[in-house]
Amino acid sequence: MDILDEELPISVIDPLCVGDKNMKYLRKGGRMYDGGEVLLFPSKDQRDWSKFRVEKPHKQFKHREEVLVVGSIKLRSNLVWCMDLYSHYVKVDKRHVTLCLRYLEDKNIIPYEGNEDKLGEPVNG
Repeated sequence: MDILDEELPISVIDPLCVGDKNMKYLRKGGRMYDGGEVLLFPSKDQRDWSKFRVEKPHKQFKHREEVLVVGSIKLRSNLVWCMDLYSHYVKVDKRHVTLCLRYLEDKNIIPYEGNEDKLGEPVNG
């Protein structure tokens, strides 16, 4: 992580400035300077940065894309990666659904492409 990213993690475009001077940076907590006034809040209703959490986006797959999933098959008491085809994502439950009707969290599904060597291998191996 760059020092700029660590100390000034919020970048804002100033529409009143032109060219490369239109980018402004704020510190964690929405302040331009340490001890300065808060200029940016998480939302109009949430004023407390300590309670603000950014939700990570879920993994993206195409319909019928080949995927590897944590299967119900065990090899020497370890779960193994199994192949399946992707169906859709259920936002309410934050789960991926495959054509074999597996209902998976993000950590239990990966693209097959680039991970071919993991097929049939232990998940934690």
